[in-house]
Amino acid sequence: MHLFAYGTTKICDRHHFIGGFKWFGKEWTETYATFWNKEASGILKEPWTEKHDFPLDWAIPIKAKNFDALNPTIEIDGVLLLPKTIKFAVVAEGLKEGSLLATNENGESYILSPAKNFEEAAQQEFQLPKGSRWQLSGNFRYAGDDWSLVPVIVRDDGSVSSSLGRDLLWQNKIVLSLTSWEIQLYKYLSWIMDSGICVYFLIWGFWVVRFQIKEQFLTLPLALFSILAVTFTIVLAPFVTYALELVHMSDATNVSQLGISIILVAMGYLFWSFIRKDYRSFHPDKMGRFIFILFGPALLIFFANKWWSEIGQWWQWVPGDDWTTYQFFARRIVVGGEWLTGGQSALLGKELYPYVTALSHGLFGQSSFSQRMLDVWSVLCASIILAKMALKLKLTPFTAFITSTAFLMIYLIGSFRYHIGKGLCETTAMIFMMLAAWFLYEAREGGAIRIAIAIFFGVLGYWTRQDHLGVIAALAILIIEPIEGPTGGWKGYWERFKIRRQRLAYYWGGGLYLGIGLLCLRNWFIGAGVRFTGTSPNLGHNDFITPLKGIYLVLTGYLWPQFPSIAGMVMTLGTFIGFLALVWSCKPLLDFPVAIGIAILGLLTPYLFVKIWAYPPRFSIHLLPLALFSVMIFVDYFIKDNKFVVEFNAKN
Repeated sequence: MHLFAYGTTKICDRHHFIGGFKWFGKEWTETYATFWNKEASGILKEPWTEKHDFPLDWAIPIKAKNFDALNPTIEIDGVLLLPKTIKFAVVAEGLKEGSLLATNENGESYILSPAKNFEEAAQQEFQLPKGSRWQLSGNFRYAGDDWSLVPVIVRDDGSVSSSLGRDLLWQNKIVLSLTSWEIQLYKYLSWIMDSGICVYFLIWGFWVVRFQIKEQFLTLPLALFSILAVTFTIVLAPFVTYALELVHMSDATNVSQLGISIILVAMGYLFWSFIRKDYRSFHPDKMGRFIFILFGPALLIFFANKWWSEIGQWWQWVPGDDWTTYQFFARRIVVGGEWLTGGQSALLGKELYPYVTALSHGLFGQSSFSQRMLDVWSVLCASIILAKMALKLKLTPFTAFITSTAFLMIYLIGSFRYHIGKGLCETTAMIFMMLAAWFLYEAREGGAIRIAIAIFFGVLGYWTRQDHLGVIAALAILIIEPIEGPTGGWKGYWERFKIRRQRLAYYWGGGLYLGIGLLCLRNWFIGAGVRFTGTSPNLGHNDFITPLKGIYLVLTGYLWPQFPSIAGMVMTLGTFIGFLALVWSCKPLLDFPVAIGIAILGLLTPYLFVKIWAYPPRFSIHLLPLALFSVMIFVDYFIKDNKFVVEFNAKN
């Protein structure tokens, strides 16, 4: 990280139409980079070697043909400290016209013409003389498909390389008046800061690993299986692709290979634990950390590698999709400063998610890498919460682990995988719901802080998707689940309700009602009326999506009459079990937590009135963990007496 070795750019595109929107009349165009640097559209931290490297977030949304026709003018301004041993040049592809004016400390001026490639940059006519301090300024007008902006240095032997990262380019003109020792001081301070951060994380990481080993949690087998989950994804990739081709299927995401790797590793670790009689990792107190270490590196490394090339780059968001709408609103929030309205002239629902997107871009610039990785973290955290919740619901450690594994398997192999990193709000809303559920269940034992945290995540979940108000409210029933012993049927729930009704009142009255009230107040203030939801056009039904077809879509993730996948069967079966437990206290369902069935009911009810159809199985993402709970609670009753399961659980 070179804190000062930057070059700045401004972009002007006064008369360009983008997806029905028009920006004009400005001397320069604001971008996400402007949020931190008010006088620049972009900061040249790395060589811009392709079109998507340029600060183009203002071109949202944009069609492919319009993207190809972009021809902005970039105003370049920066400072160059050139040693006496090297020369300087600029490589710029895709230029229609432009040059740089270079003025040194002696008042001498040169016109620096950009080279088309590194070979041309080695020619003297494209170079600045050696030594001196230069102030660079000028305009580049780009056109075509292939763009680049790469400052380079040329040595005496004719070799050419990028100049960025060599402490030559600076953003602030004050550097021209600094002495050599002051400049060196800034360099050393920057190096000390970077090194200090790296050393801190190395020491912290070493301490964490040492602590886990000392606790006898991080064992060599666990570490090896975690590494296998990462390597299997790479090794199995061609075999998975070949197998899919044999059955005339394809996976454009390549996420299926990750799901298969996780299944193999989970089965392998279970088998190893059974053979060695070592079940330490499955202890209830260690289950969360165990799942994170076993599956976390595989998920994080796979998706980080998948989107690594997007870091620093602008993604081409085309018109007509929901994720593009969120991106457009997010830019109006960050760049336009429309923090209260959320960038929306008319409320369309899902009011919170544009702010999530805006926060990602405000902190990390035009790249969508951090927003995409938020979905990965949400899926990983959901799998951990599922296992820990299963233990809280008195399921065996074996069943808890299988629940977490099954969730990842369904999410990574089924159609849900297409929503990871897509830029839709459902995965984020799902983790808010699950965090609210976790703290509500913890609130059985009391604690105002747990209630407050549950309120916080519940309100965030509601603001992210207003049609999930029912399930967010219904989760409060978790507070009156028994701490120990049987549920006691509806009579037991009524007795516990009388005891814990104050906690329920805090959540419903002080939390959700407050969240609804604040949203209504905000909507009234911006002139949208007193609304607790957006003015979405998806109200009511048509001949294409009837209420029953809508429910079928949520339960299966498919449009009627398509046959459901395994995920659809799990969700349908889990919903049936949840509803059955509300009216029938048979042996397998005798201690079934009614909060699950009521939450599923609260989730499905809005879709009797709201039209849904786009991007399946987006409306099933919230149902999956609840339905999976139902199925695994039912299955646990029948497998807990199995010899292997009995031995497995006895060790924990």
